[in-house]
Amino acid sequence: MKRLLAIIVSLVMVLSLTACGGPSPTDVADTFLTAIKEQNAESIAECYVNDEFDLFEEASNAADGEDSDEDKEEEADDALTKVYDENLVPKMLEFEYELSNEKIDEDKATVDVSVTTYQLGSAFTSFFGEYLGQAFALAFSDTSDEQMSALAANILTSKLDGLTEKTHQKTVALSLIKKDDKWVVDKVEGNKDVLNALSGGIVDAVSNMSTAFGE
Repeated sequence: MKRLLAIIVSLVMVLSLTACGGPSPTDVADTFLTAIKEQNAESIAECYVNDEFDLFEEASNAADGEDSDEDKEEEADDALTKVYDENLVPKMLEFEYELSNEKIDEDKATVDVSVTTYQLGSAFTSFFGEYLGQAFALAFSDTSDEQMSALAANILTSKLDGLTEKTHQKTVALSLIKKDDKWVVDKVEGNKDVLNALSGGIVDAVSNMSTAFGE
């Protein structure tokens, strides 16, 4: 009897998975967001409509209104790049999230993502204001580009180190589509709401500063 019961339970589980067509939109969204946090490129490729996704790069592009990273090579040796890689990006990847309100409409679906993370946008705005003030004072001195870059790096590091609590909260809708009969997260590139939530407000902060200074 126990063996028969075990067989029946196994069959029910198999049939349930078959009927659902694999992982649900919520499950796929969870896999995608976890893969971003862990920077698991292989996992992202399996559940995302594109082959890869870089949160920092896409947040930067969305803030600048660009689709490429043409200037990346030019800035490769900049002192700020080290701060981005060692301080900003790790902080950005520490976001927490909760999923809810799954909605399916044929081959499309949405899942609400409630994101809690650091106030990175506020830190970036504060950094920019402080750096601008000091840089202006040094503009007429014999300060080299390397020294100016080091100043910016030091100020930004200080602002990031000051972020100890996650108080930036935002709920956004993550879109999914059916691809090869399975759910995958739809293109996030250019989706400012999602990127802004995941980046702790950086997209809005940079966009606002660009507008204020006429880009």
